[in-house]
Order: sequence, then structure tokens, then C-alpha cells
Amino acid sequence: MIPPAPPAADLIFQHTFKNGITGVFAFNRLIHFDPASNHIQPLKRLSRAPTDDEAPAMLPEYRQWVHLVNAEIAKSIGGPCLYILADSQSEPPLAEWWLYEPGSPPELLPSTAPI
Repeated sequence: MIPPAPPAADLIFQHTFKNGITGVFAFNRLIHFDPASNHIQPLKRLSRAPTDDEAPAMLPEYRQWVHLVNAEIAKSIGGPCLYILADSQSEPPLAEWWLYEPGSPPELLPSTAPI
């Protein structure tokens, strides 16, 4: 028996960064969203990993793109969602907890979870 195909993504976002790396987010509310916690975990892919030299310069552009993507996801699910922007390779390690609500700017929450 052939297993059923997974549901198609509700939303797909693509961005090419200044360093030439292309990123893609795919979001399916049945797979990438936990309504109990409002936590989202979209599928993310980069065309290649940034080098150690590229990563710090790429982070602000990546954060800005993530804000646009997650604002659209919040609109799609019709309510708030939580996204953790983490980079264990940065010095010091980065963990930003962001709350997105439809029609509101992203809100940086206090973080208590170590990476």
C-alpha cells in the first residue's frame, strides 16, 4: 500500500540574501503548528550554510525576513504564534523568543531557555 502524500504547504516563502544564499520557509498548519502552545516550527532550508565570516552579517537580514514570514503565518492561523530564533554558533549563543500576533509588530519576549 502506498502511504498518503503529506498535506501541501499552506505558505511558501523564498528569499535570496545579499551573500547569494537562498532561504525557503514552508508552513503547513497541520504539521508545523502546535495550537496548544502557539509554537510554530516551519520547514526551513538554506541553499548552503553561511560561512563563519558570513553568519554575523547575515543575521540581521535573516531576522528581518523571519519577522515578515512569521507575521504572515500569524495572519494565516488567525492568532498568535511563538518562534524561537536561535544560533548556537554565535558568540554568545543567541536565543530570541518572538511573539507574532496578527496586525501587530513582533514582540521580543524575555528568554529563560538556554540553547
